[in-house]
Amino acid sequence: MYLVKNPTTGWFTDFKGGFKLNNVHPAKDCEGRGCAIHDHPSEHPLVNAPLSWRGDRGILERHCIHGVGHPDRDSAMYFKSVGKDFENVHGCDGCCSGAPFTPDTAE
Repeated sequence: MYLVKNPTTGWFTDFKGGFKLNNVHPAKDCEGRGCAIHDHPSEHPLVNAPLSWRGDRGILERHCIHGVGHPDRDSAMYFKSVGKDFENVHGCDGCCSGAPFTPDTAE
């Protein structure tokens, strides 16, 4: 599901409509830091990539041009700042770090 911000309401909805994120932190909680939900993302390699909501994991992902879902950096930083666990494991191709994936860089 890809999220699109409705310019009138400010809500993120899927492209078919009807989906609304609930239980999102208040805007005051992310003042002064990056936040994809409240439309002030930090600078990172996937800042302009489309967002999707992973309900099974409870995270936002950014989808690179290769179709890989990378956990949104700002979401990860927010979870860390409030002491919540955040699983950053994903099938990474290097786009989220800005470094292209090659077999030489695989862990």
